[in-house]
Amino acid sequence: MARYNDGINILIHGQKNLKCCGLTRYQGKYYFPLQVDTIRQKAILFAGSMDPTKSNDMHLYEMDLKTKQCKKIIFRKGIKQLDNVNIDPNMFSPFKKGILVCANNDGLFEVKAGSLFADLVTPDEIKDPISGMLIEDERFAFLKSYGSLPNYNFENRDGNG
Repeated sequence: MARYNDGINILIHGQKNLKCCGLTRYQGKYYFPLQVDTIRQKAILFAGSMDPTKSNDMHLYEMDLKTKQCKKIIFRKGIKQLDNVNIDPNMFSPFKKGILVCANNDGLFEVKAGSLFADLVTPDEIKDPISGMLIEDERFAFLKSYGSLPNYNFENRDGNG
């Protein structure tokens, strides 16, 4: 559990909630910090139900550590907003002051520092569940398919996926 001098708990399990952050509808659920930016005083939280039958009930939030307010991060493919994205708290990586998130059956998304959008950065949908992700030199993304081939490899060329 990360605790800051103003008394905020970043990681709260089970019976507690993030009422101070506006996430009361997830009372009794799970919250995972994916990234804490102490300079900007922001944190990216992964919150929702850990019930496998409710895998689309997990969401990303940006939390302002000063005001303790949270805003939902919206996943999108181009201009189309995605309502249900199946994400796993193990399928993320720091990337250029933001994070990369791998969403099963949707692709690889980038959340830039200060943005409330997770934008698709892979050219095509990833059709298979992903069991592992490695980002190398903020240039290469290697995604391992769960149980079978193909695996996926991507290169970031001059800011383009």
